[in-house]
Amino acid sequence: MSNFLLEVQGNRLLNQTIFAHRLQIYDDRIVFRKRGFIRREEVTIAYIQIAQANLRSGLMFSTIEIINSGGFENVLIKHVPNKDAKRAKNIVDRKIREVHAKSDHNLNKNSTISDILEKSLNRVDELYKKGRLTKKEHIKKRNEILSHN
Repeated sequence: MSNFLLEVQGNRLLNQTIFAHRLQIYDDRIVFRKRGFIRREEVTIAYIQIAQANLRSGLMFSTIEIINSGGFENVLIKHVPNKDAKRAKNIVDRKIREVHAKSDHNLNKNSTISDILEKSLNRVDELYKKGRLTKKEHIKKRNEILSHN
């Protein structure tokens, strides 16, 4: 059973809704819950399916966006208190790094540095083409990958 780490939710008043969107963060996954009067939506996303987590901060509230590479729409929670949003983003970023470090460690022993670079660059290009990265983010990620060479 996985450990529960944190739950964040948007401000109901600012979101103009009775039921706030919730993001529950566990050791091995995140759970996004969206509720209306008639229907409920719950999505579980493993960290391996998360491409990145974005945080847009204002004076008091932030917007958290989880970019999902696994097929479901991106998770977007608006009007989260800044302190909670920063904490959530830090946890998600750390878990993404851990999962991707494990998968990088498990790469085929015959893989060369150029194979790894090519795979990383192709992944960033794919996210950009799907519209999951802006042009600025795309260029930044490509430069980061190339500078680690």
